[in-house]
Formats: sequence, C-alpha cells, structure tokens
Amino acid sequence: MRWVNMRLSRSQRILLGAIPIVLVLAIYLFAASQRHAINPSDKLLPLPGAMIDAMGTLIFKPDPLSGDYLFWSDTLASLRRL
Repeated sequence: MRWVNMRLSRSQRILLGAIPIVLVLAIYLFAASQRHAINPSDKLLPLPGAMIDAMGTLIFKPDPLSGDYLFWSDTLASLRRL
C-alpha cells in the first residue's frame, strides 16, 4: 500500500498533527533560554513568563495616559476594521 492511500486512526491523526506544533514550541523554548542565558534583558525571544506578564498588563491594567485597557481597545478597533 502506498503512503498516500493509508488510512490513519483518529489518535494517529491527532498525534501527527501535534508533532510539528510541539517541535516548534521546543525549538522556541530552547532558543529563548539560550538567548536569555547570554543576555537576560533580551526582548527578541521572550520567555513564557515574560509573555504572560506582558499580556496580564495589557489585559488587566489601564493605560496611564488614556485610561483604556489597551488589549481590549485595540482588539475592538481591529474587529471594527474587519
């Protein structure tokens, strides 16, 4: 039987679909940790903790100048444009 004509089970399809995502995530985490070992203030590849902190700031803390929650106001502006 040719590889193109193979029928995969549901669990095999899920596993094959998850492999590239897990691989990209592992490469990203490895590269980010290597960059932060050299330069702790590196912002090109942030670590997951820094991303979570930044999203928490954008979502839950109002902007000091405008008083708006930047994540929500920017999201609504983008949705209006669509």
